Amino acid sequence: MESCIECCKPHTELVTWPSLRGKVCLVCEPKLYAADLEPEPECIRSYGGGDCRGRVTYRASYARTGLQIAECSKHQDEAAERDERLRRDYPDSSTPQARFAPSYAGESWDGDY
Repeated sequence: MESCIECCKPHTELVTWPSLRGKVCLVCEPKLYAADLEPEPECIRSYGGGDCRGRVTYRASYARTGLQIAECSKHQDEAAERDERLRRDYPDSSTPQARFAPSYAGESWDGDY
């Protein structure tokens, strides 16, 4: 059983707080929020050790869903480039691109989803 870095008591449930470099219990966690010591966000692309670089901050989803995405500077730059490329290659237009063929899947270019 691990111990909380705030109260030093052993607990079965602990929450990781990267900014404090440790884990806190569910009793101490609300006190840290009240003290404005919210945990730093973790880059969603850091799985498996990742190759993150820079500060992790929140950005709006490029899909315009209203979600906030936590990414490091490196991955935010890559996501912005990817979004820019997709919008350039597939512009929002009522005119279908030359390569669009409704016979492939029975879809229409300007139809409802």
